[in-house]
Amino acid sequence: MKTVEINHTKRSNTRTTCAGQFVSRAYVVLLRKSIPQRTTYKLPLCLTLGIAMKKLCFLLLISIYSCAINATELADKKEFIKISISKECRSAFYGPPLAFIGEKKFKPPKYELWDTSTPKAISFKDDRSSVMFYVESDGRHMAAIDPSGKLLWVRNPFEESKECPYRTPRPIIQKLESIEVSKEIADIYKNQNFNMRHDFIRVTFDSSQFGLLDVETGDYFVEGQN
Repeated sequence: MKTVEINHTKRSNTRTTCAGQFVSRAYVVLLRKSIPQRTTYKLPLCLTLGIAMKKLCFLLLISIYSCAINATELADKKEFIKISISKECRSAFYGPPLAFIGEKKFKPPKYELWDTSTPKAISFKDDRSSVMFYVESDGRHMAAIDPSGKLLWVRNPFEESKECPYRTPRPIIQKLESIEVSKEIADIYKNQNFNMRHDFIRVTFDSSQFGLLDVETGDYFVEGQN
């Protein structure tokens, strides 16, 4: 067993110093008696390193503590609201209904929590038509403005298409991009007033759902989900 040695670099003949040395030695003796001789104790790594490494460990612990505090404050700032899933959309959101799970009958929850800080305003310019698209701060409504500054339309693609939510109780627009529509894809929507002579952009939601949006009219055509 390793013993602990206490080195006093400065020695004095004063009574105070002698008393201090006596107390230190007495502490070591008591420490030896309180710890079983056959037991091996390992001190934390930070306590066995030099002064420089001790400072590094101390700074690391401070950083971890600071990150934990920031994460807690961020979580406190989030505001959640309850969103119920409609009866016709429960199967799409929760999956096919199960008759029994164990001995209990399966019942979907009455609502889902949704973080109101999730949606962000987005702007996007279609280089082909020079039309600017703006997604409002609710993450749902879109507006299109032509090069002259004229408002072309304001639409809500997800609500108007009557899609069921997927993965998240309130899907929001996450990405806009220009796309060239092939004849094969246009034929799929030929019975839905799909005008292939128009330009289209693809709208992708944070739920992985996506579709085509007519630049001129704002009409939205559901493609699918990943």
